[in-house]
Amino acid sequence: MSTSQTSLQTEEQLVAELEQLGVRYLSRRHHVEGAEARPQHKLLADLVRQPSSRVRTALIALLLAHPDYAASIPAAIQDLTLSAARTLKILYTAAVHLQRQHADRLQEFLGTNWRWLPDMFSDELGVRGATPLTRLQSLGRIHAVERRASQLGRNLKTRRIFCCDDGKWSKYGNSNIKLEDFASLMDPGGTP
Repeated sequence: MSTSQTSLQTEEQLVAELEQLGVRYLSRRHHVEGAEARPQHKLLADLVRQPSSRVRTALIALLLAHPDYAASIPAAIQDLTLSAARTLKILYTAAVHLQRQHADRLQEFLGTNWRWLPDMFSDELGVRGATPLTRLQSLGRIHAVERRASQLGRNLKTRRIFCCDDGKWSKYGNSNIKLEDFASLMDPGGTP
């Protein structure tokens, strides 16, 4: 079996498993019978490893539907490369702030299964803002800069990058990136 066939088969299995967990918005090319449930930390790690962004980002919906999976995040991180662990932290943090933004509706939907997702990574990621929406926007800017840096072949070795409220780029923590380097990562309009 080729690598692409194996990847597609794994994706189909993940989508089938997500469907069993109530995350049903992903379509499948083939019906997969009885997708065997894997341990929570393995499911989280396997979602992040997927080449398809539609499957990777389903992790957010899974966490919103099953906030108890937050307890398995540290174990999932242990199974991932540094880059994939960073992606997991970003997706998890997006779920945290989306949950806060839509708490009333989610509490009603989840009933007794409701619990707050603990905010484990906002400080580490450099997320700033006073409201869930501004924190999501901050996280989006962080992700956009990192993605652009990755696409440009940059070696982004930082743990904390954030955009100040005035829109000027700043850095925090250990980094080999100079502020001038961000100029090449920004659109002509001057925003990431």
